[in-house]
Amino acid sequence: MSSINFGIAETWVLRETDMLVLGVSYNHEKVDYKDPNIAGAGGAPFTITYSSTPNVFASLEAHPTHWWHVRMGAGKPVWSKLEIEQTTKTTIKDSPLQYAVGTGFRLGSSLDVDATVNQNFAFTGGWAASGFGEVPFSSLSATYRF
Repeated sequence: MSSINFGIAETWVLRETDMLVLGVSYNHEKVDYKDPNIAGAGGAPFTITYSSTPNVFASLEAHPTHWWHVRMGAGKPVWSKLEIEQTTKTTIKDSPLQYAVGTGFRLGSSLDVDATVNQNFAFTGGWAASGFGEVPFSSLSATYRF
């Protein structure tokens, strides 16, 4: 496995507590699979290569109150390419929009609880609305500062 990733970004402080970030990045990853036991590979080695350049991204963190904060961000590569090479070579070119929304709460002066909203939940509404078993948050975390 080999990869190279780098980028540059600038952060601006808005209204003393809110932040805006704009940036660009480059990504290239290559993985050589030689394990004959990988399901679906038919026992033959294969290579997967993924590149995206340049990826333009922006994010905003806002604090509506001193105990609640909201984060949102989006990025879009100008072009990206996925190549799968085994006995034949398959190439997929696209430029997907990537986004995330999150929220967090400060409980007291030392505990932060943060959550990232599941991207699919907004479109399915969870099991009650669509029958799909989507959870509302894809990650939850807690940070305690001593």
